Amino acid sequence: MYGASPEVKLKVPEPEPKTAQRTTRRTSTTSSRKGSYSEQRPTARDLKSRPIGISNELYFCYLNAVAQALMGIECFTEGLIERNKAGKVGPYTKAFIELIKDQKIGRDTNAKSLKLLALDTFNHNDQHDAHEFLLHLLSNIQEEACSTKPKEAPAEFADAESAWSFYKKYHNSVIDELFAGQISSRVTCDNCNSVSYSYDPTMDLSLPLNNRNRSLDDCISSYFKPEELPDLYNCEKCKKSAKAVKKFSLEKMPRVLVLHLKRFQMFPKKKKISDFVSFPVDSLSLRK
Repeated sequence: MYGASPEVKLKVPEPEPKTAQRTTRRTSTTSSRKGSYSEQRPTARDLKSRPIGISNELYFCYLNAVAQALMGIECFTEGLIERNKAGKVGPYTKAFIELIKDQKIGRDTNAKSLKLLALDTFNHNDQHDAHEFLLHLLSNIQEEACSTKPKEAPAEFADAESAWSFYKKYHNSVIDELFAGQISSRVTCDNCNSVSYSYDPTMDLSLPLNNRNRSLDDCISSYFKPEELPDLYNCEKCKKSAKAVKKFSLEKMPRVLVLHLKRFQMFPKKKKISDFVSFPVDSLSLRK
C-alpha cells in the first residue's frame, strides 16, 4: 500500500468443535475444501478497509501510488465524504470521492476522472514524481474547499502563533486539518549575532539524502541541524553583509506528516540516489 498500510481486519471463522473436525476427516477431499477458510471469502461488511486495484496503463504509477496511500488514511477519506455531503465540490475532490466509493464497495477502478485531470499538468508520455503529484493533488483539493481567498500575508509576524492564526483564517479544508504544519526559520547573523525569524506553513518535509544518512532518523536530524548560508546575508540590524547560520524548527506538527526523501541530486550532475534508508515501521519520534 505504498507506505499507507491501512489496517485490514478479516472476520475469521471460529474453529469447529473437535467432533466436527473428526467427521470432516472422513469426508471426501472435495467436501473438505468447501469448508476451508480459503474458500470462505469475507464480505464487504467484514472488511474495515480493503485495498483496491487501480489500472496502471501508460505512466500512471506515480498517480496510483499517491491514490493508494491517501485511501489508506481513513480520516482523510471520511473528511472528503463529509465535505461532499455539505455541498458542491470541485473536480479534484469529486474525482477522489469516486475512488473512495469504489473502495467502500470493494470494486477495482481505473481512476479515469483523476487521471484526466492529471493530464492537464503531467504529460502521459513521461514518467513523473509521486511526491510532485501528491502536492499537486492536495493543493487543488485545498483550493476547491477554501472559499475565502487569503489576503497578502504581513511581511513579519510577531510569533509562530500569530502566523498560524493568519493561515488558519483562510485555510479550513480537510487538507489543512490533516496535512498542514508550520516550520520556523531562524537566521543568526555572524557579525552582530542578531536573530530573525520567519514562519511558513508546510505540507511536507523534504529531507536531504547523502552517504551519511543511513536511516530516516539521520535524514530528519540533518534537515533540522544548523546550516551556514552559501551566500552573504544582508542583516537588517547591523546593515552589513555577513555570513549567517540558518536553522529550521517544526512549530506545528500535522496530524499526517509527509516525509519526502530527496533522491535526485542536481549538482554537479543530475543523478538518482539509490542508497538504502532504514525507517521505523511502528513509531517515529520527533522529540528532539
